[in-house]
Amino acid sequence: MTLSSLKKLYKILDVFGTADTELRVTDISRQACLDKSTVSRILASLSSAGYLEKNESNKTYSLSWKLLKLGNAVMSRYFDIRVAAIPFLDELAKQTDEIVHLGVLDKNEVVSLEKRGRSRALTIGTQVGGRAPVHGSSLGKMLISNMTEEELLGTFGRTPLVRLTNKTIFNISELLKEVRKIKKQGYAFDDGECHEGVQCLAAPIKDSSGTIIAAISVSVPKQRMSRTKREEIRVLVLQTAESISQRICMKLF
Repeated sequence: MTLSSLKKLYKILDVFGTADTELRVTDISRQACLDKSTVSRILASLSSAGYLEKNESNKTYSLSWKLLKLGNAVMSRYFDIRVAAIPFLDELAKQTDEIVHLGVLDKNEVVSLEKRGRSRALTIGTQVGGRAPVHGSSLGKMLISNMTEEELLGTFGRTPLVRLTNKTIFNISELLKEVRKIKKQGYAFDDGECHEGVQCLAAPIKDSSGTIIAAISVSVPKQRMSRTKREEIRVLVLQTAESISQRICMKLF
């Protein structure tokens, strides 16, 4: 398979990761911006290999259990982090009465490993397994604060940074400045940079060597984020992240 064909295949799989569970060729073609003949050919190959299932009655395709197995293999790499974190995430969600996330870094994206807390008015619609550009969220910025400036430039300085809202950092020099600030203060803040009108505070989870391996955050609609509440959340999220780090290092789970 050529590099061009692989890129098309990845685009099709990405559509399944962000859309309805069952899709028609026309839906995939439109969302992946590929012609229907190309999509049909790739879908046939994926179905033959067992990665997609075709419903002959309505001519739709869906992800197979074979792909779920691969996804579970990836998630198992982070099993210990999730197991260690969940009790603390539940407590943090209870203390703040807001949505709490646990995330890890995957290249230039942050992947949500866990989401806890009850749904409230103005709550953001994120999901476990969801991805977001690291430069646009407190979780992501916290995770990349482990990187050197050379690493940051190599990863984010070659292509334009996507602007998610009018507050998203989209300049590499501003991102470097922000990461320096995060390294100094020990936590990250997102003021509507990923989701309009939503503020987030994130803190790092570290292994025994002090390396950041994950991060947690609390997301709060701006209408509910007073200065007092922001300071309370900052203290709580830092304390919670430290407790999770200690539990992981001591393997008390």
